[in-house]
Amino acid sequence: MSDHKRLLTTFFITSVILFAVFTLNLNNTVHAQSATTTLRGTVTDTSGAVVPNASMTLTGANGVRRLTTTSDDGAFSFEQIGEGVYQVRVEANGFRTAVRDDVQATTTSAPLSFVLEIGAVSEVVTVTAQRREEDLQDVPISVRPFSNQEIEDRLFTGTVDVLEATPNINVTAANASPNRARIAIRGVGTIINDADPSVGVYIDDVFVGSDGGFNLELVDTERVEVLRGPQGTLYGRNAVGGAVNFISNQPTNEPSGDIDLRYGNYNYFTARGTANVPVIKDKLFTRLTFAGTR
Repeated sequence: MSDHKRLLTTFFITSVILFAVFTLNLNNTVHAQSATTTLRGTVTDTSGAVVPNASMTLTGANGVRRLTTTSDDGAFSFEQIGEGVYQVRVEANGFRTAVRDDVQATTTSAPLSFVLEIGAVSEVVTVTAQRREEDLQDVPISVRPFSNQEIEDRLFTGTVDVLEATPNINVTAANASPNRARIAIRGVGTIINDADPSVGVYIDDVFVGSDGGFNLELVDTERVEVLRGPQGTLYGRNAVGGAVNFISNQPTNEPSGDIDLRYGNYNYFTARGTANVPVIKDKLFTRLTFAGTR
């Protein structure tokens, strides 16, 4: 065989081998691309209502981990994932966590449906009824706390509004004065004018010695704690019936302020405001409040 023919034969064989290798790689690439899929589904609660903003976590045996959240209509999707078995975890505030370990992801997979059950309330209510910060569930006395948010939601404007919303408490005007009030808790109170009260009232741990000037505007209050029953051990005398603590918001190191203006029927007008000013950074702060009603 001549050198020319031998060269042509070698070129032909090499070309066939390269074409075969290229075709094999192309087939593998196409197969790999076709082996991906999208996993879709919805998240609802036990009543059938959609659960938006739920955190979704998809984990695969090969180390794949994808994160997403549900949309406003409770829908979610994991796109471009390989076919296989995955674990899907769903978490949402106020609901128990749901986990599935055997979710099949294929091109023919049906949409998933997760139904979340209502979880236990995890909010911790902190009170200082026993002169120290404690979880309300650990306090062995009858306490009715009112948070700042509840005070705003229920449109409480005065100190008496809080007491009138508390069970087992009776509030009456003293000497027909709108700023004087007598408080009785569980039937224990004082009916004699200018006598020592049977229910202790404290504003930031300062004892209010008489019923005069008690019915004031409720402004910039962090919380109110109503303690029912004798509290003489921690509060001394004048707490036979119970005690009421008004705790104001504490000044902070950040400047801030707000103002609230309201106008109603019969020319009713009220104005409230708060200003938090750090006088000396990290050392001295002040907080100013005002309120007025016409």
